[in-house]
Amino acid sequence: MKSTLTTILLAGFALVACGPERPPADTAAPTSSSARATSQGPAGGHPTSATAPTGGAGSRPAPTSRANEGRCDPQMLNGVVEMQDSAAGNRYARLVVTNTSDRPCTLQGYVGMQLLGNGRAPLPTSVDRSDNPGPQLFRLAPGTRAAANLRWGVVPGAGEPVDRPCQPEPTALAVIPPDETETFSVPWSFGPVCQSGRITVSAFFPV
Repeated sequence: MKSTLTTILLAGFALVACGPERPPADTAAPTSSSARATSQGPAGGHPTSATAPTGGAGSRPAPTSRANEGRCDPQMLNGVVEMQDSAAGNRYARLVVTNTSDRPCTLQGYVGMQLLGNGRAPLPTSVDRSDNPGPQLFRLAPGTRAAANLRWGVVPGAGEPVDRPCQPEPTALAVIPPDETETFSVPWSFGPVCQSGRITVSAFFPV
């Protein structure tokens, strides 16, 4: 389901999507909260609490022969959250997107995300960026997929109730691809996201 970024921004979008560094004239819309960067363990592993510089900005790749291919926009992508694992009060999943268009496009960087409840009401959402993997420019051919690693907690954080759900239960996740200004939604059926809706996300990578 596509919707304009304006709607999400009015509610307070958790994290503006981030690609490579651009001149001021091309700067994306401002975000309502700062993103933190975390470091993950071995390939495909789980995030750790170590901090690291936020990827995206300052990570411009070498020139590519496909530079004339456009970015993957929301109209070209279909997404799903696929559960991977659970351990020590954490849930590990992947946001997987498929290029459903008839032309190739490019991805690089991080998504912006907003948890949505009943009636698409925005829920508390806080996004941390992981550098495993960090931003890389790659081509997404028609019918192929890319993913971003996700991690969130199910143990109540400070000030959250322990005798009932820590947060309202989301029904969808609004996603904005790197450097884009519109969103698409993916279903969410994994229960509440504790610690004020905090989700750790990696940059996109091909799968």
